[in-house]
Amino acid sequence: MNKNTGYKGSILVVEDEALVAMDIRRNLESMGYEVPAIISVGEEVSEKVRQLQPNLVMLDIKLEGRMTGVDAACELRKFTDIPIIFLTAYCDGTTLQSAQLVEPANYLLKPFSQRELFIAIEIALFRYFLSKKRKDEEARLREELCPMFLDSLPALYLVLNHEGRIIRCNSACEKTLGRSMQEMGGLHFSDLGASMSEKKKIATLLETFTSAPKSGSWLTLLAGEPHVTTPQKVAWSVTPIGEGDAFFLLCIGVTLNDLI
Repeated sequence: MNKNTGYKGSILVVEDEALVAMDIRRNLESMGYEVPAIISVGEEVSEKVRQLQPNLVMLDIKLEGRMTGVDAACELRKFTDIPIIFLTAYCDGTTLQSAQLVEPANYLLKPFSQRELFIAIEIALFRYFLSKKRKDEEARLREELCPMFLDSLPALYLVLNHEGRIIRCNSACEKTLGRSMQEMGGLHFSDLGASMSEKKKIATLLETFTSAPKSGSWLTLLAGEPHVTTPQKVAWSVTPIGEGDAFFLLCIGVTLNDLI
């Protein structure tokens, strides 16, 4: 299989078996990828990624030495979201669970063919592209939904990303819910529910929107933390905006006192 159609990006290979590493390099270069370095110890991974700025890291999950491939991946996640493909001949359940925490882009089971290698890389890079595109859209939305404009509105405004997590709110929302945007940023919408039944209602609603977006669904919740002595009830209108990778949920809330 020869997929070499020109330069496609650089891939750092981290593999402690020399023959396996050289075989991977030969296959990658034949497919048009650059391999700027091959390293065999986990302790060097973070430094090399900072230095070489590769597009992807292929990382043996069970490196010899003090730092395993999972340990090296955990260090990477402290400063970059670069896609990682774990290489493994055998992986026990405990190691696999640890590996999943760093959200690898893919896995390859040794021995693998050049075709399997090519497909794993293309899928990993495509997923990374979609993730970056989604984050860019979220950043654009944050800029377009001007805080000064939202703060001038009396209703409560929340903007959720495709996972149902809060990425924007206005001051009226902060005041009613008793939390700042800094505290709420990244929280799931269901975290606003004061009871377990409310959390379930929110989860069900968001699942419905994700599978079949529609407008105008209303949800009434208790505002504030469960320990608040006199929480207000808030009616939320949840409406999807955009589609695909630019999918968001706009939540407009009013207290029930405002509706009377």
